[in-house]
Amino acid sequence: MATSYRQVLRCLQGRTRGGADFSDEEYDEAATIARLESNDGLLPLHWHLVCRLFACCYQGAYTEAADAGRRAFELVALSSTFSHALANYLYLPIALLLDWENLSDEQQTEATRQIDACLDKLGGFAEDNVGHVRALINAERYRIANKTLEAEEAYHTAIDLAHAHGAIHVEALACERVAR
Repeated sequence: MATSYRQVLRCLQGRTRGGADFSDEEYDEAATIARLESNDGLLPLHWHLVCRLFACCYQGAYTEAADAGRRAFELVALSSTFSHALANYLYLPIALLLDWENLSDEQQTEATRQIDACLDKLGGFAEDNVGHVRALINAERYRIANKTLEAEEAYHTAIDLAHAHGAIHVEALACERVAR
């Protein structure tokens, strides 16, 4: 799991092969995924997919982020750690909403179901831990519904909450999204 986290950092630093690819001279992402899938390494696979979801969101590779998030969501019940599950519930809705325009009507219906399921799961977490992401999810929902003023207000709420709680990565994403 530490390797996946290291590769997220290398990816975000631009030290991998490019885009949201985790592979570099020392690490082959496809081989790692194949090994985890064939050896019943489902918990490490879940963590790798969550790392991929996170990195893809911040690389602007929203379709890839949504794909990783969907796969991770299928495995989330296997995760015994708070951080694995929370990261999945936080970033899958964001990835799906950021990729909304690329989804078919059927995929949007399924995405809505998954977003609602994630929000239900987030209901059990302290607002200090999830309020900034919930505000960003609401902003993106307003955006896809063409409710510009509500979206802008929700983006600013996400920015303020993320800043207050030291979630600079969410603050940065919300700033980037409101600027569009």
